[in-house]
Amino acid sequence: MTGGNMTASNASGSSAKMNLEEGIKALKNGDNQAAMTHLDAAKQAMVPGGAMNHFEQGMKALQNGDSNGAIMHLSAADQALG
Repeated sequence: MTGGNMTASNASGSSAKMNLEEGIKALKNGDNQAAMTHLDAAKQAMVPGGAMNHFEQGMKALQNGDSNGAIMHLSAADQALG
Protein backbone atom coordinates (compact mmCIF):
# COMPACT_ATOMS: atom_id res chain seq x y z
CA MET A 1 0.00 0.00 0.00
CA THR A 2 2.85 2.38 0.78
CA GLY A 3 4.28 1.85 -2.72
CA GLY A 4 0.96 2.95 -4.21
CA ASN A 5 0.96 6.12 -2.14
CA MET A 6 4.53 6.86 -3.15
CA THR A 7 3.62 6.46 -6.81
CA ALA A 8 0.61 8.76 -6.48
CA SER A 9 2.73 11.33 -4.67
CA ASN A 10 5.49 11.12 -7.27
CA ALA A 11 2.93 11.39 -10.08
CA SER A 12 1.47 14.51 -8.47
CA GLY A 13 4.94 15.96 -7.99
CA SER A 14 5.93 15.33 -11.60
CA SER A 15 2.65 16.76 -12.86
CA ALA A 16 3.18 19.86 -10.72
CA LYS A 17 6.78 20.18 -11.92
CA MET A 18 5.88 19.68 -15.59
CA ASN A 19 3.05 22.22 -15.49
CA LEU A 20 5.15 24.66 -13.48
CA GLU A 21 7.98 24.47 -16.02
CA GLU A 22 5.54 24.94 -18.92
CA GLY A 23 3.98 27.90 -17.09
CA ILE A 24 7.38 29.53 -16.56
CA LYS A 25 8.25 28.97 -20.23
CA ALA A 26 4.96 30.56 -21.35
CA LEU A 27 5.50 33.48 -18.97
CA LYS A 28 9.00 34.08 -20.34
CA ASN A 29 7.49 34.10 -23.85
CA GLY A 30 4.90 36.70 -22.80
CA ASP A 31 1.94 34.29 -23.09
CA ASN A 32 0.22 35.03 -19.77
CA GLN A 33 -2.95 33.11 -20.68
CA ALA A 34 -1.06 29.86 -21.36
CA ALA A 35 1.07 30.52 -18.27
CA MET A 36 -2.03 30.79 -16.07
CA THR A 37 -3.47 27.57 -17.52
CA HIS A 38 -0.29 25.64 -16.68
CA LEU A 39 0.20 27.35 -13.31
CA ASP A 40 -3.39 26.54 -12.26
CA ALA A 41 -2.77 22.89 -13.15
CA ALA A 42 0.53 22.95 -11.24
CA LYS A 43 -1.18 24.34 -8.15
CA GLN A 44 -3.78 21.55 -8.22
CA ALA A 45 -0.99 18.94 -8.21
CA MET A 46 1.15 20.56 -5.47
CA VAL A 47 1.24 19.59 -1.84
CA PRO A 48 1.77 22.17 0.93
CA GLY A 49 5.39 22.95 1.67
CA GLY A 50 8.32 25.01 0.50
CA ALA A 51 7.47 24.75 -3.18
CA MET A 52 3.91 25.92 -2.54
CA ASN A 53 5.17 28.96 -0.59
CA HIS A 54 7.37 30.03 -3.52
CA PHE A 55 4.54 29.27 -5.92
CA GLU A 56 2.13 31.52 -4.02
CA GLN A 57 4.67 34.37 -3.93
CA GLY A 58 5.16 33.96 -7.67
CA MET A 59 1.42 34.12 -8.29
CA LYS A 60 1.15 37.30 -6.18
CA ALA A 61 3.95 38.87 -8.21
CA LEU A 62 2.24 37.86 -11.46
CA GLN A 63 -1.08 39.31 -10.31
CA ASN A 64 0.73 42.58 -9.51
CA GLY A 65 2.21 42.70 -13.01
CA ASP A 66 5.74 41.77 -11.89
CA SER A 67 6.71 39.10 -14.44
CA ASN A 68 10.37 39.04 -13.38
CA GLY A 69 9.45 38.53 -9.73
CA ALA A 70 6.96 35.85 -10.73
CA ILE A 71 9.58 34.00 -12.76
CA MET A 72 12.06 34.21 -9.86
CA HIS A 73 9.62 32.75 -7.31
CA LEU A 74 8.18 30.16 -9.69
CA SER A 75 11.68 29.01 -10.59
CA ALA A 76 12.43 28.62 -6.86
CA ALA A 77 9.25 26.54 -6.55
CA ASP A 78 10.41 24.41 -9.48
CA GLN A 79 13.78 23.80 -7.79
CA ALA A 80 12.04 22.94 -4.51
CA LEU A 81 10.07 20.25 -6.35
CA GLY A 82 13.36 18.60 -7.30
